[in-house]
Amino acid sequence: MVHSNCTNTHHTLEEGGETMSLFTLNPAGRQPIYEQLYQSVVKMIALGVFAENEQLPSVRSVAQELGVNVNTVQKAYRMLERDGVIVSYPG
Repeated sequence: MVHSNCTNTHHTLEEGGETMSLFTLNPAGRQPIYEQLYQSVVKMIALGVFAENEQLPSVRSVAQELGVNVNTVQKAYRMLERDGVIVSYPG
């Protein structure tokens, strides 16, 4: 399980010397942002970007990077926990 209580983790990938955002969203798409973020995290876990027991980026840092409301990220993280994709620990 991946857990989500990380603070101040930079969540970008280095690819070919270029830094790119780990999460990509389509604000104009039909799918809500929180669902896009949910699917992005699931994909990153499946691809091994997030290893078991690795902490996810904090809610605030993801919201700031993506320019979305903190509640949107919290909703995605709650859904991930509800579905058993991640485990949250206080602190």
